Order: sequence, then structure tokens, then C-alpha cells
Amino acid sequence: MFYKLRQTLKKYFTLYIFTLLILINIYLPYNFEIGMIWKKLHVNSLIGFQKSIEQTTKYLNIGLDIWSYFIFPSLNISLLNIIILIWVVIFSINIKKK
Repeated sequence: MFYKLRQTLKKYFTLYIFTLLILINIYLPYNFEIGMIWKKLHVNSLIGFQKSIEQTTKYLNIGLDIWSYFIFPSLNISLLNIIILIWVVIFSINIKKK
């Protein structure tokens, strides 16, 4: 009986983990965003990163505000969403190998 359960869990382990991550993402009352975590760990490096991005766009004479349109929205992404995305990519690669 336990052998069959173990084989079933082994077979559908990826599906269980993926479902668990989605449920945690839905029911977690507070989402941990990448920018918030970075700010709590080391705020000066975040400010320095923003300054370097802005100086680079001025130096390259790019008319697009890269920080506001690309970097800042990516810092507001939930950490669990990124984990789920990575898990889906790994799962897809494993399916492709089989």
C-alpha cells in the first residue's frame, strides 16, 4: 500500500509542488516583492542601482526612462510568482527531455 502511494507521489511530485505554490500565492495575506526584500536587506545598493541605471540612460542618450518603465515594475513582482515561473520552466524542460 505504501509502495503504491510512494510511487504516486513520486510521479506527481511536480504537480503537487506547483499546486502548493499557487495556493500559497493565492492565500498568503502578504506578498513579498523583490524590491521590498532588497530594500530591507540593503537599501543603499538599491539606490545605487537606480542611480547607475539613470546615469547609463543619460550617457547613452536613450530617450526612454528605463527605470520607470522596466526596472521598477519588475521590482514590484511577487517573489512567489517568480518561484512559480521558475518551477514551470523547470517542469517544461523536464517534460521536453522525456
